[in-house]
Amino acid sequence: MLKLCKRCSQCGVVWKMDIIKSKKLFELGCFHLAHFLHYPLISPRILQLSFINRCNLSCKMCSVGRYATSQTEELSPQELEEIITKALRHFKIRELIITGGEPLLAPESVLKIAGLAKRNNLRAILTTNGILLAQYAPLLATSGITHFHISLDGLKNTHNALRNNPAAFDKTKDAVRCLAELRRKHNYNYSIGLAAVILKTNIDELYELFELGDVLGADILDLFAYLPDNTDFSHPPDTDLWPQTEDMVKFIQIYKKIKNAKTRNIKLNPNFDVNRIIKYYTKTLQRGDWKCFAGYKNFFITMSDPNEQGRYEPCLFMCKTQIPLRDFGFDLKKIWYSRKVYKARRQISMCRQYCYQACFSLPGFKECLKSGPATMAHSVAATQEAELVLQKARMGNEYVGK
Repeated sequence: MLKLCKRCSQCGVVWKMDIIKSKKLFELGCFHLAHFLHYPLISPRILQLSFINRCNLSCKMCSVGRYATSQTEELSPQELEEIITKALRHFKIRELIITGGEPLLAPESVLKIAGLAKRNNLRAILTTNGILLAQYAPLLATSGITHFHISLDGLKNTHNALRNNPAAFDKTKDAVRCLAELRRKHNYNYSIGLAAVILKTNIDELYELFELGDVLGADILDLFAYLPDNTDFSHPPDTDLWPQTEDMVKFIQIYKKIKNAKTRNIKLNPNFDVNRIIKYYTKTLQRGDWKCFAGYKNFFITMSDPNEQGRYEPCLFMCKTQIPLRDFGFDLKKIWYSRKVYKARRQISMCRQYCYQACFSLPGFKECLKSGPATMAHSVAATQEAELVLQKARMGNEYVGK
């Protein structure tokens, strides 16, 4: 048997890593070229199933409840199976995102989707408010869900006020602890993430929330941009929840504290871009700061207004192109390459309402090439740039005040 010396073995590892990076760069290049041409040169990698608009909460920062569907209007488990099967046949789907509404109001559908993901070796993400999660945790732990994305937007009083439910915080906290305990006891292979929307009312509590997540056994803290209307961003209303410039000055300091914290388990999502978030909240985000890949990266199926059963939407927030799946006989490939979606992609490319939804974004080539210490340097540089943006915003506010 041919034995490799230690040095050659290391070279082999580096060679494999270079191939993986080259494949990722090639795929990324195809997405960027497709964006330029308004035509998909590469199939979507994510199937997002927002198959339910019903919810057991009425949150202050969410407008989904306005378009709540009845149970009879929702896609059935059998229809969801047909959609996933066809998506796997026509596209190189790697990830399923199960969202809503509150998906756990339809547990049979969630378990059906998770089982299909498990059989096809797909990453499956469940987004949930956590209210029913502890109840179904033993089933979900072995179902095929690989990541639990659990909303927790502050400490007890803040979270309960935002969710309009006095029991919301305790139920969600217990659910996170339950999942962590099941994983520890049975050595299950899933990750647990906490998701918080950055709001005026919770910025002061984000570090404590980060610490709480570590104690409970969570792995990731995701921080998200606030959409005043998360079903339509064409006319963003003013709201008391929107952080002002001074609030974002505080946020930068808390962000630094989180980045530098030594924790047992939890980390801030490495894809979080503080510079873009600051630009978003100070309303200085411009074309070139980020690129939206809605209509390319994800195949987004939703139960949106006017409540027809099951639609494909290239962009949920702006272009409002809605294609009922049954009109195309659930032929996802035909929808993906249709003239109507081509027009929607052109419309998305001209969008100037920068909603900065990270789920639709992709990195540039320079970001992909960075690794190790370079990534840390990039993070420091992004923080410094964000502080400069805030400084300019504060100067602008003072000038307007005069």
